[in-house]
Amino acid sequence: MERSLPERKADSDKEVRHLFNEKAATWNQKYESGGSLTFRVTAFCNLVAHELSPNDKVLDLGCGTGAIAAALADRGFQVTACDVAEKMIDAGKRIHKKFPIQWCLLHPDWKKLPFDAGSFNGLVASSVFEYLPDVNAVLLECERVLKPGGY
Repeated sequence: MERSLPERKADSDKEVRHLFNEKAATWNQKYESGGSLTFRVTAFCNLVAHELSPNDKVLDLGCGTGAIAAALADRGFQVTACDVAEKMIDAGKRIHKKFPIQWCLLHPDWKKLPFDAGSFNGLVASSVFEYLPDVNAVLLECERVLKPGGY
């Protein structure tokens, strides 16, 4: 029997959460010096620093273990980091405990971010959109939580 679209989406959401929970123990190594994703930390920080000012609020959507969030916090940004994988959030809190990051666990099938409209000056999302079943809906939600003229 064919499953409905919502049932397939729920399965996909759970699979993504499971996938990243399984990777959480070693994920941060990709962002450490010499790691395959180290360049992303520099690239995102440089882009955000070019467009925003220190102390501006930045949302890291799909933060993983928080390497980008920590680097932004280190530059003086107020960072909120969110992810659907609780083990990623737990690892991030442990690895980056010296940084003032607000951590937020999203339900795997979230539709609305748990933030007021216009809460953030900027938003970053690294390796996120390829896992989303409805990119346009997420982009609209990102637009909602950004301040007018946000980056």
